[in-house]
Amino acid sequence: MQTFWQDTRYGARMLLKHPGVTAIAVITLALGIGANTAIFSVVSAVMLRPLPYNNPDRLVALWESAPERGPRRATPANFFDWKKQNTTFADMAPFGFSTMTLTGEGEPEQMMGTRAGSGFFAVVGIQPTLGRSFLPEEHEPGKGNVVILGHDFWQRRYAGNREIVNKAITLDGNSYTVVGVMPAGIYPGWATTSGKISFDPNEQQFWLPMSFNAQWAGNRNAHVLGVLGRLKENVTIDQARAEMNTIGTRLEQEYAANKGEGIIVNPFMNEVVGNVRPALFTLLGSVGVVLLIACANIAGLLLAQHATRSKEVAIRAALGAGRGRLMRQFVIEGLLLSLLGTTAGVLLAGLSIDAIVKLDPARFPRFNQTKLDLPVLGFTVLLSLVTCLLFGLIPAWQASKPDLQSTLEQGRRVSGPGVGRQRFRQLLVVFQISMAVVLVTSAGLLVRVIGDCCKWIQASGRKEF
Repeated sequence: MQTFWQDTRYGARMLLKHPGVTAIAVITLALGIGANTAIFSVVSAVMLRPLPYNNPDRLVALWESAPERGPRRATPANFFDWKKQNTTFADMAPFGFSTMTLTGEGEPEQMMGTRAGSGFFAVVGIQPTLGRSFLPEEHEPGKGNVVILGHDFWQRRYAGNREIVNKAITLDGNSYTVVGVMPAGIYPGWATTSGKISFDPNEQQFWLPMSFNAQWAGNRNAHVLGVLGRLKENVTIDQARAEMNTIGTRLEQEYAANKGEGIIVNPFMNEVVGNVRPALFTLLGSVGVVLLIACANIAGLLLAQHATRSKEVAIRAALGAGRGRLMRQFVIEGLLLSLLGTTAGVLLAGLSIDAIVKLDPARFPRFNQTKLDLPVLGFTVLLSLVTCLLFGLIPAWQASKPDLQSTLEQGRRVSGPGVGRQRFRQLLVVFQISMAVVLVTSAGLLVRVIGDCCKWIQASGRKEF
């Protein structure tokens, strides 16, 4: 342990002795690690962080599959047939878009929210943080004058007043009793005409109970409902798809309105992520390539710097320092560089994340939840260790094998680079050029994927209700 601290102090002195090389290496590392950390924080927030629901992996979205149109919303009659005939789902629930005008106290305000069918909150796996969810009888026609408020709307309009529960508010000129307030988070707002669920937080201001009369429940032509289902325990999504395909075939044979229609069972996380998954992974791969190029640059810098220290290394080797001890010295110096670069990279990532969150695309679910949390910091630490191995180990291996005879010749100050070092430098150049080509190719692919992503986000906008 004592020799380790000696090597650490000596390594710190060597870094301070060459401030120019140290500064360039730290800045290069900070840019690479900072970019990777910032992009990974977005990936973590949007795709990797668990959804705030009970067993979200069992939650799915169901769509009708129209010929040559892809997914579309369900009709009321088809929804009730799905719910009645399946054996793989614990429950299903419909939902749809709604607008209401709030009057009474304060300025009138148009609100956007969701009409939730019976069992909606149990299917999603979330319950109000204040009050309660809807009772079964409140989904009967004429008995649904109750409302659950969204957390952000409750905070903004009513300043987080907990006494709002069981109070009456006026919506579209009618009195509604507030029975609950939802916790902060993202929820399925409504099913768009493009076959995607909207998670726009501006459309999550309230929830009203959805009701069906006999005529409406039998309608097979109005494709207006989004449908969510919760799989039973020990039931796989493939089993659910197989059963729903059977149900779809049966309904197609029984009803002319279902001619050519199938049923799509989509994991709920796919609805949340949508078409942004390729864009995020492509972007993460691109900044990874940038980090690899940075590592190659730093390896070249260290190799050149180690060459200037060949006489020092030769003297230490002549005095009895083994190759392992010499390698440890150079690896420790690499770890110190990695520590400095990681610290600067985390600070840079924090500033970048603040700027990224301000973009806040409304229909990019959980984008505004991007932050430097423990998983992201763990990723950064792992990344710094990997980069240390990438840019520190091979130069250390090369530098720890000095040519004692040529280096210690009388009157010779520094020996020239050996064949092995020259070959390694050539490999670094080839690697950097190859990675640059990959990066340019990835950038072109990224532009195309982001274009498709933007089209999806625009298509997810409200076209009709």
